[in-house]
Amino acid sequence: MTPPAYNLLMYATLSVEELSKKKGVSMAQIAVAWTLAKPHVTAPIVGTTSLDNLKDILGEYSNLSTAPARKCNDTCRV
Repeated sequence: MTPPAYNLLMYATLSVEELSKKKGVSMAQIAVAWTLAKPHVTAPIVGTTSLDNLKDILGEYSNLSTAPARKCNDTCRV
């Protein structure tokens, strides 16, 4: 991975981490909510190894899908 690509990836990761701490949810929940808020995405692909992980990913989606949360999620542009 080239340094600029690595820097962008680290920036995105740190932004999602910061937002997840602010909201009190997992980074996976932020990622899924951000993806679902994009009009061109019809079906995000979620990979998980356990039912508990899936429950975590989807558990708080209803709280993240509000307009203010979508606006906040848009600050984590990649």
